[in-house]
Amino acid sequence: MRVALLNPRRQRRGGEIFSRRLADELRRRGQKPLEIYLYPPDNGDGLPVGEDEICLNGHERTGIERVAGWDPTTAHRLRSALDRAQVDVLQVSGGKTLAYAALGAGGSARRPALIYRNIGEPGTWFRSRRHRWVYSRWVFPRVTAVATVAQRFIPDLERSCPNARAVRCIPGGLDFERLTATASRIEVRASLATGEAAPVILFAGRLSREKRVDRLLRAFAGGLERRPDAILWIAGAGPLAAGLKRQALELGIAPSVTFLGERDDVADLLGACDLVALSSDTEGVPGIVQEAAGAGRPVVATRAGATDEAVIDGTTGILVAPGDETALSGALFDLLTDHHRREAMGAAGACAFGRERLSIEAAATAYEQLYREVLPTPSVGAEQ
Repeated sequence: MRVALLNPRRQRRGGEIFSRRLADELRRRGQKPLEIYLYPPDNGDGLPVGEDEICLNGHERTGIERVAGWDPTTAHRLRSALDRAQVDVLQVSGGKTLAYAALGAGGSARRPALIYRNIGEPGTWFRSRRHRWVYSRWVFPRVTAVATVAQRFIPDLERSCPNARAVRCIPGGLDFERLTATASRIEVRASLATGEAAPVILFAGRLSREKRVDRLLRAFAGGLERRPDAILWIAGAGPLAAGLKRQALELGIAPSVTFLGERDDVADLLGACDLVALSSDTEGVPGIVQEAAGAGRPVVATRAGATDEAVIDGTTGILVAPGDETALSGALFDLLTDHHRREAMGAAGACAFGRERLSIEAAATAYEQLYREVLPTPSVGAEQ
């Protein structure tokens, strides 16, 4: 079978990272997945062009796309790419990719099965009631099957996608080989001008509104008097980066906060920190929380989305209400001042969320099974 994975653009975000990991694992198993991007990268870099990777070079800000949610020219390019590659299964992750797959690719000669991979709270990306109506009326009914990262999202997805033949929870997708640290704790800390004994909190994610890093900065500032030597590492890039740096200055905590920018050495950062923080308003099952468990690091997080499926409150970390910055601050600094509790929570996380459940190998096996279930009948027995 030929599988295509459709993403908005090549970027370092959870959905796109998973898609690339899945594609690599499918290739390792002898398949030939096609990776398709609607838009060029924001930084303008070119994409490799080959038989397994295509950029449709769409224009996200054209008038028709802003109004209708998709552009006919880009949709035509997608249909042509699917037909040329003889795609049997098209997998998307919501938003624009789901609209293009359901509306734009509907005219494909092969009509590939449509898999919607849900990675967050269903419907949080609807812009308006009209937007919701369009998806409910024209998009969701064309979904063949749904794979979601969290059990709690299944009932909403079953209602939203009435024609789906299956709605499954497929968690994880971590590449544990890439989560093996390549530098020691001492080396990483020295490279970041951080003392070996300093208690370090790590945030790793996109610096965007829903992540509420502003909340984390205030919570960190509120607890510094308890541990004046504490350090906050913020790894990631995004539209709010400059504003968050200004906020750190205004709070008087800039010397204790290190903005690391976009990093590809999260395994090293996890090995060198003491705990991981997440302060989001909305989430699916956060990848960084799963990675923290794999690295044996406790987590302090807001109870957003399905975070409680990746953090066992009081056992592998601490969960607080999203709007309670006092509780967030207290939880962070309670753990920073209790070495033995941190160690116990980190060890519990490594046991509770292990490789067998969260590995990319386990996820790929589950997706292959789902693909076979929904393959259009005429394509059974095609290229395997």
